[in-house]
Amino acid sequence: MKSVIKFAGMCAASYLMFQAISASVYLNLTESLPRGIYVRVPKIELERGDYVVYEPSEEIKNLIRENGWGNGEQKFLKTVGGVSGDEYEVEEKHRIFLVNGKFAGQVFRTDTAGKEIPQLKGKFTVGEGEILPLGTNLRSFDGRYTGTIKTSEVEAKVVPLILWEDWNFGK
Repeated sequence: MKSVIKFAGMCAASYLMFQAISASVYLNLTESLPRGIYVRVPKIELERGDYVVYEPSEEIKNLIRENGWGNGEQKFLKTVGGVSGDEYEVEEKHRIFLVNGKFAGQVFRTDTAGKEIPQLKGKFTVGEGEILPLGTNLRSFDGRYTGTIKTSEVEAKVVPLILWEDWNFGK
């Protein structure tokens, strides 16, 4: 009987430990940022270059499903490309995205399958309590197309723990 109780206790402890770890670890398999395992860190203040995890809006989730880009249930992992007061714009003639007047990526009219991508037009300012999320991949679906998000929508600030490129997978 003692061994059954001991086993049950070990199972319960293992389950609780797994729950705690899984709430703090994020696996990125998309090309938006380097693929790998990211771990949650305290979200004291968000700065340009920080990695963040957030749930996209229902509108964005629906767009993802409609275009076949995924099931719409994935959380987004992006870098903070702009903070309160930063200015960003789509320079339409050359299809480039600028943050504070500096190149931050290209803007495409369509995805790689030829489906139209929502387009921002003009100049914008990141508002108080907002960030501009950006991916590091040329084709990332990010703030270049969706604009800003509220900092309250950021689920976690994360840092890379293990990146696949560090392990030379597939090479």
